[in-house]
Amino acid sequence: MSFQCTFDIIKHQIDQGGTKPFLYSYHKDQWDSFNYKEASHLIAYFQGFLLDQNLKKGDLILIMPQLANSHALLLDMAIQSLGMISVLIHSTTGESQLKHILAETNATYIFFNNKSLKEHYNQDLWANVETFYLSDFPRKVKGPLKMASPSESFDQEQISTIIYTSGTTGNPKGVMLSHRNLISNVASLSQLLPLDATSRVLSFLPYSHAFERTLILVYLTTGTEIHMPEKHDHVPMALQNVKAHIFSAVPRIIEKMYDKVQAELSTKNILIQKTWHWAIKEGAKYRSKKIYHPIRWLKLFLIRKVIFRKFRKQIGGQVRAIIVGAAYLNPRLSRLFSAAGVPIREGYGLTEASPVVTVNRMSPGLNRYGTVGIPLASVKVKLVNTNAEGEGDIFIKGPSIMKGYYKKPIETQRVLSEDGWLNTGDVGRIIHGRFLQITDRKKDLFKTSTGKYIAPSLLTTRFTESIFIDQLLLIGFQRPFLSAIIYPDFYALKQWSLAEEIHWTSDKYMILNIKVKEKISSEIQIINDTLATHQRIKNSTLQT
Repeated sequence: MSFQCTFDIIKHQIDQGGTKPFLYSYHKDQWDSFNYKEASHLIAYFQGFLLDQNLKKGDLILIMPQLANSHALLLDMAIQSLGMISVLIHSTTGESQLKHILAETNATYIFFNNKSLKEHYNQDLWANVETFYLSDFPRKVKGPLKMASPSESFDQEQISTIIYTSGTTGNPKGVMLSHRNLISNVASLSQLLPLDATSRVLSFLPYSHAFERTLILVYLTTGTEIHMPEKHDHVPMALQNVKAHIFSAVPRIIEKMYDKVQAELSTKNILIQKTWHWAIKEGAKYRSKKIYHPIRWLKLFLIRKVIFRKFRKQIGGQVRAIIVGAAYLNPRLSRLFSAAGVPIREGYGLTEASPVVTVNRMSPGLNRYGTVGIPLASVKVKLVNTNAEGEGDIFIKGPSIMKGYYKKPIETQRVLSEDGWLNTGDVGRIIHGRFLQITDRKKDLFKTSTGKYIAPSLLTTRFTESIFIDQLLLIGFQRPFLSAIIYPDFYALKQWSLAEEIHWTSDKYMILNIKVKEKISSEIQIINDTLATHQRIKNSTLQT
């Protein structure tokens, strides 16, 4: 692949594709299709708009896009084609974190997906920032509009994008990725996924996530037909109607699919329930090897063609693979889905690596459940400070490794050595000679099953700011959201109860009192409102 910059990918397809539709975006209850010429006109329109704002090469343009959508993609391409830098921000970013990003970047332009995103924040934030909404721009523009080309050739080491991570400390860090970083990752992945111009893919993860954004570049490289539902509510419909061959997901989506199967099971009669339980039990034992034994073949036939036939139909019936990353996925679910005829291939990466590091392959023998796969050809992986079990700190090196953290040279030096090795902060081991297995996080950081990092000490400090909370224990590792065991400050709680004329008995009985529970819940909610979505406590239990 000879592309020099990310924009070359779509420019190549535009030059080759003409009237071939390649992008479908669900808008106002219908699929808007874009062929390559229409895409080029809209990119040119965005280019003209940016230049009319007197923006120039090297300027930072902020985008808060929510799910992947046509306008976020084509605006991003317009920004990069002019040598500007797109700065992607998660739509779940908390207000204090967003304030930090605005101050750090000094950016004066931000594009939201729609008005409701902006209104979620204190409007004082936008005093020095021009705000625009992708929903206000035309869905299509009439040609002929010619795309502008950079006045000088691109340097592959030039920064293409800055992606602000959810953060492992109080403030998020801006990961600087060059064109070379992204192109190298795209080149490696394009050779591994079974995609071509006849394939259909579904893209419904947030465009601000490095995982989804890089996969979209892979889809563009292979000429694949891309469908973007744009809203969460449209995803079930899209799964069934698009009949996608491949889509990406975080573990929580797989868990929800399984929960849906379980919920449907509970409505069936006893005989069907027993049959499904048998299928789930047998599916969890699945091995991705050719089956020659007639009884094993018959079991798999029943699971795949009879019992899970409806489930496969609900997700289109033609899925060749679901690519899963961003967090831990229970191997039992991987086996069950694969047994049902929906192959799952788990990978591992981080934004700092553009982002994919390892992935389980489609070919027989190159997939191991319970692992995150084999390193990409362009990435080296080594384990440092290994213990007796072979576990060690995971270090990675390759052309996809970031340039550094934006305006954070000390933070960069902590994780990136002079000879290019990145300390991922993860602990793992190599099994079966080449498959990486993640076994732990350094320190006490953990990820939820939606792929978000949680720094428990930071959040504990925030929640114990309440005079009514003495201590708390956060629970959320490999779970979809945070829960907490809360130890109240009983002195403060008793004083409040007396003021509210609530009869106080003893600590162990008062934690069962409805009004006390409501008071603690209200304290949690006050702090929740200042945090990003993934940092909020959803459930809590009081303890003495």
